[in-house]
Amino acid sequence: MSLEKEPTLRNLDYQVSWFGLTFDDMPFLMVPTGVAMLAMFLFGLPAPAVVVVLASSVGGMVALKYGKPKDFLWLQLEQWFLPRHLSSKERDLQLDPTARLPVKKVSR
Repeated sequence: MSLEKEPTLRNLDYQVSWFGLTFDDMPFLMVPTGVAMLAMFLFGLPAPAVVVVLASSVGGMVALKYGKPKDFLWLQLEQWFLPRHLSSKERDLQLDPTARLPVKKVSR
């Protein structure tokens, strides 16, 4: 008796979004809201201000990400925190490990 299976369609690339925001965008919403909640407990910020911060964060994120790829914010963070080359004439030490930085002689 042979076991026959019907093919099951699995769309693993499907992204669930809410107002254009995906699950990957939640840390960008939780950080300002968490700071506002912390300010509410420590400094007496009124509770509706936390809702205003969350609503403005969602609105800003939707406006920022409209028409852009789904991983736009993570790509921006990577670009902001990667080291930059100050000049194209500088030697790249990662590509040429034998290259050494020039040593300045100190005269006494």
